[in-house]
Amino acid sequence: MSLRLWALNSTNRQGSNRVTDDFITGVSAVLVDRIKTRPEWNPNSINDSALSPKNIENTFFSPSSKHLQKMPKLDFKPTSSLTEGKDTTWGRFREFGLPSEQKLQDMVEGSAPGSGAFALKEEELIERVLDGQPTERRQEFTRRIQEVLSTHCTTDRESYLRWKHD
Repeated sequence: MSLRLWALNSTNRQGSNRVTDDFITGVSAVLVDRIKTRPEWNPNSINDSALSPKNIENTFFSPSSKHLQKMPKLDFKPTSSLTEGKDTTWGRFREFGLPSEQKLQDMVEGSAPGSGAFALKEEELIERVLDGQPTERRQEFTRRIQEVLSTHCTTDRESYLRWKHD
């Protein structure tokens, strides 16, 4: 598809009720028409009343704005999906958070799925928890694990972790 057809077709992608034609105007001016002068923006001046803070708020952020009527709503508290007595819905969100004390206890004691039948050392536990986590959060995860282990675990002579039961 040629750039001109794409630019013209992109008006259909957002519908006739779109807030602004700036994207289409900019793409057409630079890539299709290759004009060397200033494109015909709408509004054409920074001092235009359409760019007043109140007008921008009403156009882009007001719940009554016609441009927000078809916006999808995010559901931050989804309905529960109870399966065998466990709520699996919130478990999906926990995968992005720091590991809980319960998760670490289950891993130390070997009762977590996939934790294996052998005792773990601190380095091994940290490695297993960090597997698959974003690299930019590794230090944060490591600190959290070490904090929980220092509070709730002891180590034997060979440095294997043992969960303290009070």
